[in-house]
Amino acid sequence: MIFQPCDCFHCRRGAQQVIFPILLDNTVEYWLDIPKNASTSIKVKFDLDGKPSVPKEYYSMFAASGIKPYAVYRDPMVRFASLLQHYLTRSGPYGRYNRGEKFFWNHMNLKIEELSIEERMEIMFDNLTKLNGFYYVHHWFPQTYWLPKEFEEYKWVAMEDVQKVFDIGNTNPGSGKITTDMLTKRMKDFVAIEYRDDYEYFTSKGLL
Repeated sequence: MIFQPCDCFHCRRGAQQVIFPILLDNTVEYWLDIPKNASTSIKVKFDLDGKPSVPKEYYSMFAASGIKPYAVYRDPMVRFASLLQHYLTRSGPYGRYNRGEKFFWNHMNLKIEELSIEERMEIMFDNLTKLNGFYYVHHWFPQTYWLPKEFEEYKWVAMEDVQKVFDIGNTNPGSGKITTDMLTKRMKDFVAIEYRDDYEYFTSKGLL
């Protein structure tokens, strides 16, 4: 993985590979938090902000008892385009545009609003290794990074089915400015290599 380790507030307190209990259809279920996979919308729906997650020492017991947490997946190429949009365009209330602005100014001495979308994408792509905890670099980590080793099976939900399965709307809508067809060949080649584990895992599960 080319990305730096994340030392943001959330990661420092162990908020990686986190599972929350949720009440779904009057049944207690469990949901695995994978950033940029409807994470914010689900947390808002179930009022999870500040709520305790399942202690990680319970994971082995849960897995042995047959519990399969819900988890959301998406095509890595689509997720990468969404990440670029998340940082490079003004989106919903939980977007990272403010961090994108700071990233461009702090590291390139550039004002992001003076650049075209295409210029922003190219510059961001060329400087991904500079992302650190201040910019919540963990958002860029592969989806498989977030899977606890204790669990072998999950109740996988495709990103496009999230609203139906969890009965929620999109609480963090983007402007739709950056899509996969805007990615250059070298960006697509990067995604194919950097997120290879995601492709292999989800393909093995028959999800891609």
